[in-house]
Amino acid sequence: KGWGVIRKEKIIDKFNYSLYGILDSAFVAVNKMAISAEIMSSEGCGIIQMRMKNNSSSEFLETSFSVAEICRKHEVVFIVNDRPDIALLCNASGVHLGQNDIPPDYASEIIKKDMISGLSTHSSDEAANAMRTSADYIAVGPVFDTESKNGSLLKGKGTELVKKICINADRPVVAIGGITPDKTDEIIDAGCTCIAVISALFQNDDLAGNVKKFTGKIESRRI
Repeated sequence: KGWGVIRKEKIIDKFNYSLYGILDSAFVAVNKMAISAEIMSSEGCGIIQMRMKNNSSSEFLETSFSVAEICRKHEVVFIVNDRPDIALLCNASGVHLGQNDIPPDYASEIIKKDMISGLSTHSSDEAANAMRTSADYIAVGPVFDTESKNGSLLKGKGTELVKKICINADRPVVAIGGITPDKTDEIIDAGCTCIAVISALFQNDDLAGNVKKFTGKIESRRI
């Protein structure tokens, strides 16, 4: 096997019993991204995604360089949201794409062969379609009620959908949306061992403590 394939397999292995923390500029000031990544990595986050929806490309790129460096130091998987070009330039582990972004098959033309791509899905149909693409993992959500980016309520799809998708999935599935530490067991019982969290990590200004709560729960379920 080539080095690229081995690196890719190593990245995908990290999705097993892992906290997938999302660094979102809606919750974290740009100048706090690097220090937040350092805290998340130190407290056991296996995967970190960086999202900067409303920043300039140059600011996104510059910040991704510093976060990528921290993730490399801690051997944490670093995923860039939306932007395969930025993921490539900062040598991230991969890129995460939404339903309205560049499709994974096209993104794979931009990123290196040893990088991964993920795709957000919100229904069994979208998940089934995602499995016909080159996406290396799929995210499903929102599992529980959560606030959208503009503050309106997004109704949760429930753990039954997670269960259904996990049974049919031939690649890692990541659950996202409204997940708190006390809902972690429910997600793992549904067959999903990778949990993505945004807002619950930044509550009460206690990033380290919040990450610990999640990683403790996930680790306690590791087989």
